[in-house]
Amino acid sequence: MSLLALRILVIICVVFNLVLLVYAGLVIFLGSRIKRQVDEKVFLTPPTLSVLIAARREGHILPYTLKILLSRLEYPKDRIEVVVAVDEDDQETLRACEGFDPVRPVVVPNPLGKPKALNVGLKATKGELIMLMDADSVIERGAALKMLSFMDEPSIAGVAAIPYPLNISEGLLPLLFAAEVNLWERLTLAKDALGLFVQAPGSLSLLRRSWVEKLGGWCEKCIAEDNELSARIFCNGGRIRLSTVRVGVEAPVKLSTLIRQRFRWYRGTLDALRLRLRDALHLAPAKCLDLVFSFSSPVAPAALVPMLLYALMFDDIIRPLTLAFILIQIPLAFSASQDLSARDRAKVLAATIPYVFLNSLIALASVLSLLIPVKPKWMRTEKTGKALRNLVEVSSNK
Repeated sequence: MSLLALRILVIICVVFNLVLLVYAGLVIFLGSRIKRQVDEKVFLTPPTLSVLIAARREGHILPYTLKILLSRLEYPKDRIEVVVAVDEDDQETLRACEGFDPVRPVVVPNPLGKPKALNVGLKATKGELIMLMDADSVIERGAALKMLSFMDEPSIAGVAAIPYPLNISEGLLPLLFAAEVNLWERLTLAKDALGLFVQAPGSLSLLRRSWVEKLGGWCEKCIAEDNELSARIFCNGGRIRLSTVRVGVEAPVKLSTLIRQRFRWYRGTLDALRLRLRDALHLAPAKCLDLVFSFSSPVAPAALVPMLLYALMFDDIIRPLTLAFILIQIPLAFSASQDLSARDRAKVLAATIPYVFLNSLIALASVLSLLIPVKPKWMRTEKTGKALRNLVEVSSNK
């Protein structure tokens, strides 16, 4: 690559990062000035509800999740079912479903990953609403009815919950995850207020069955199936809201687990953009721009790598701009970690720059894997279930 071509590439990287940063700040500024109104409703006869869980190699976790789910759902028992889609070769997880009523396992033949499992499970459900959750998700009390309050019109196809780390005491990575979620929540609340794109994450979402079936279920070609379905809903005139409901999830503790998880997120998000870009171009300009920015977000950390390499080799305007992009992560991390103790906040601040570099390398790998191209496989995130088991044991002792 010639020096001129390298300089042009780096300038594009700088401009993209700058535009994305300014756009996110503008969305938060405008969205924070719009008051979200949600009417608390009393449902005498709420819609039938199907809880759908895709589980693989999670027999050590699932019983604890189901116990918490059934104790906290607080939904009319005659109007719910719980369907767990389990791969045919996963006997341990199938046995973990036994003894829980109204839990019904569904066997997934020829398993090819979570999207296929969800589609098989969907066909076995009957509810008007689909409550999508992971095998380690810990819901809050009355979550389904609280989320249902946000579905005040047919165009609202789904409602998302806000994740938080169950295992925040298990090391540095869960602390960093908590700070990331805080920033994600601020941006997503603003986007919700402005009627822009909101993702329905697999950790906990409430979806209208009619919308999911109309769009053909989850895409089995994409390893970020929740992102891709959310984009299809948005491109077809539907809307996903962000609720105030929170869901506990297990954040990665090991670096190897984090790397695999982030690669799947980044590559899957880019694949979703590739699959839905043509549909996005038919949206109104503001919605199209927001969807494209949302799904091209992995490019921003990936772009930091060539920026940094160029800044180390050449002393020009790129060097201070790159330094500014890196240093701005510190005040962002400080703002996002205000709910943590002073000691934990200090840990987050000290680890912010190395963490940004790590994510940049993972994002770059995901971008290159798309360009080469390399066909990705769906990879589950390893979960120990330690925090979940502790939560159940504490609840049982009360």
